[in-house]
Amino acid sequence: MANSRNAAVQVTGETLGDNTLGTALTTTRTYDTLFRPSTVQSTGGGPPVHQLSYVYDELGNVTQRTDHVESVTDKLIGSN
Repeated sequence: MANSRNAAVQVTGETLGDNTLGTALTTTRTYDTLFRPSTVQSTGGGPPVHQLSYVYDELGNVTQRTDHVESVTDKLIGSN
């Protein structure tokens, strides 16, 4: 369930599960000035279990996705 949204009505925060029991998974999202996903991070009471960041080219295509938890960067090449 979305707990917070930005002015463009994009989900910026959500919690799944029960926070009172400490079993909830909380996800936060940030967006760039063109409303594209910039970062996504999920935590479950400890270190992040999911932490991604995105880079875009001048056409708006995702060119790089970095998984900061696994220390992996994918360089994406689009087909024209």
